[in-house]
Amino acid sequence: MSSHKPVRLMTPDEAAGFLSVSTRTLKRLVAEGALGAVKIRGSMRFRLQDLEKYIERSRWS
Repeated sequence: MSSHKPVRLMTPDEAAGFLSVSTRTLKRLVAEGALGAVKIRGSMRFRLQDLEKYIERSRWS
C-alpha cells in the first residue's frame, strides 16, 4: 500500500493572496509559463509547492 501525502490545491483567489498579487497577474504568470497550474474540471487550481518554487526562482538577489 502506497502512502501519498495529500496535495493542497488553492483557488486563484487563494493563490493570488499567498503571492500578494492580483488574480489577473496570477493568470498572466500562468499564461506566460512562469507559474504552473492544474485544471480540475475546467477550474484553475494551484499547488502550494508550485507557488513556493515560483517564489524561490524569483528571489531578488
